[in-house]
Amino acid sequence: MSQRIHIAVIGSGAMGCLFAGCLNFEKAAIEKSLSRPSRIQISLLGSWREQIDTLRRDGIVVALPGGGIKYSPLHATTRIADIDPVDIALVLVKSAQTENAAGKIKQILKDDGIAVTLQNGLGNYDILARILGKQRVTAGITSQGATIVSPGFLRYAGGGRTFITKQDAAAKKLTLLSAAFNEAGLPTDLIENAAPHIWGKLVVNAAVNPLSALLEVRNGELLRKHAIVAIMTAAGQEVANVAGAQGIQLPFQDVEEQIYIACKLTSGNNSSMYQDIRRGAATEIDAINGAVVAIGKKLQIPIPVNARLTEWIKAKEKGESISQEKIETFALDEHLMSH
Repeated sequence: MSQRIHIAVIGSGAMGCLFAGCLNFEKAAIEKSLSRPSRIQISLLGSWREQIDTLRRDGIVVALPGGGIKYSPLHATTRIADIDPVDIALVLVKSAQTENAAGKIKQILKDDGIAVTLQNGLGNYDILARILGKQRVTAGITSQGATIVSPGFLRYAGGGRTFITKQDAAAKKLTLLSAAFNEAGLPTDLIENAAPHIWGKLVVNAAVNPLSALLEVRNGELLRKHAIVAIMTAAGQEVANVAGAQGIQLPFQDVEEQIYIACKLTSGNNSSMYQDIRRGAATEIDAINGAVVAIGKKLQIPIPVNARLTEWIKAKEKGESISQEKIETFALDEHLMSH
C-alpha cells in the first residue's frame, strides 16, 4: 500500500501514549533515514486536558525498560475538529469511556476505515460494533505495559505480543498497521480469532490488577506472599473455567505459571487498575472481574474469588481500606492455599 494512511490513537492514558509514541518514534526514524515523509500519519485524541496540553507543548518522553529515553513530538488534541479523516482508529480508552469514544470515532473514521480495540476487559468490541457497524471494527489485545509518571512522561515496562483479529473488509489497512507496530518494536500478529488471547489476557488481568490495586504495589511484588499468589491463581482459574465453558481454548495450559510470567515481565509496572486507584478514577473492575462474575452466574459456574475481588475494589473506589491481613485471611478461609 503506497498511499498515506492516517492512524488516530483514541485515548491519552498510558497505553494510548505508548502506542502513539512508539509509532511516532519509528515514523521519525524512517523519515530521517529515507529523507522523505513517512506514509503513516499519527494523531492522538484524548480527554485528559493536562496530558494533551503537555503533549502538544513538549511531546512525549518515554523511559525505556533497559535504560535510556526516547522523545517525540505528537499531534495531540481534545477536539474532533482537529483530526483529519482517519483510516484506522486505535481504541485505547478505559472501558467506561468506550461508548463516548465510539461516538467520536464515528465522526472521523473514513467509510472504509477500521476501529481496532486493544482495550482490557470484555464488552468493548460489542459497543464499538453497535455504533460503528461490525464491518468497521475488529478486536485485539496487547500485553504491553506502561505507567504515566507525570503528564507527558511515560515509563515503558515492556511486555509480550499484540494480537489483532483479521477483518477482510480492512485487510490491507490491518496488514500495514501490524507492520507499523512491528517496525516500532511492538511485536504484533494478525490472526483469525483473537478471542483466545483476549481471554488469556483476562485471566492475567483478573488475577493481577485488583490485587495490585488493593495492596497498592507493583506487579512483581505480588509474588512475594504465598497467600496473594494463591488468590491470583484461584481468580485466574475461575476465568479459565468460564472461558472453557464457552468453548474458548486459552493459549496456555498452566494458569499459575502464566500469572507468574506476567508478573515477572511487568514486575516494575503499576497495573492500570492501581494507576486508576492512585488517580482517584473509576477502575475497569466491571469490565474485567465483574464481567467474569456476570458470565459465570449465567453459566452457573462458581466464581467466588472474582466476586470478592470485585466487591473489594468497589469498596476501595469509595475510599475504604482493605488490609493485607483481611486479604490473606480470605485465602485461608477459602482454603486457596491447600494446593
